[in-house]
Amino acid sequence: RKHRDANPVDGIRPSHAGEVMRGLTSAVQLLTVIPMRGSAPPGSAAPWLPAVGALIGVAGGAVYLGTATVLPPAIASAIALAFWALLTGALHE
Repeated sequence: RKHRDANPVDGIRPSHAGEVMRGLTSAVQLLTVIPMRGSAPPGSAAPWLPAVGALIGVAGGAVYLGTATVLPPAIASAIALAFWALLTGALHE
């Protein structure tokens, strides 16, 4: 039976690229509420956690910078914080 991400060499084992993508999607699924297809062991997400965390931080910073141009800094900060809470599902519930 052929694996969906089969290695083109033998058609059975998962390809390295498929394993990498499963780790990335697992990290996104672990740190956010964004639904991702497929599943992988949580350990496969470990190499991707810093990159996904950085992207979450950059996204929140962009929300702050975008809102701080038209709103007071305190309100812009609250909006960015709300964005992070919604994106991550408020991980520290």
